[in-house]
Amino acid sequence: MNPVHRITFLLIAVVAGWAMLNGCEEKSHSTPSPMDLYQFSKQGDLRFLNASGDSIARIDIEIADSENKIILGLMFRRSMREDQGMLFIFAEEDYRGFWMKNTYFSLDMLFIDSQGIIRNIHRNTLPLSENVYPSEVPVQYVLEVVAGYANRHLIQPGFRVEWETYVEQKQSN
Repeated sequence: MNPVHRITFLLIAVVAGWAMLNGCEEKSHSTPSPMDLYQFSKQGDLRFLNASGDSIARIDIEIADSENKIILGLMFRRSMREDQGMLFIFAEEDYRGFWMKNTYFSLDMLFIDSQGIIRNIHRNTLPLSENVYPSEVPVQYVLEVVAGYANRHLIQPGFRVEWETYVEQKQSN
């Protein structure tokens, strides 16, 4: 190989290598990490109403209404803000039990019947535990908020919740 071809080949190799590295670097920045998949996604608003029907607190909610979302819940997340929660929506009332496996922060779990009435609350659940926290009666909804939220806002069984969702509805043809 003559010197001109050798320099040209070397120059092409350097440019190609630079382009590959630059392309890989940009791709790694645009590809979400596994932890990015577990970020809060606001899909509605929820209000807590006391026994008199007065609004006492409000949070942003993320909805878990499919089998996969319900199974995943808040697992693998490292935290959640005080004004956020996850609302689990089931097709019908039944006895429910939740655990904290792979959930890294303590929660308050509120078990809610089909009328939106809070039936029981498990406060300050144990992170990463496989202990089951059950409903005392059949419920259709479960709301998870950061531990201590129910105490700080004086939320009790018998109070009601109302929510509005922003989840896009599927259109049937």
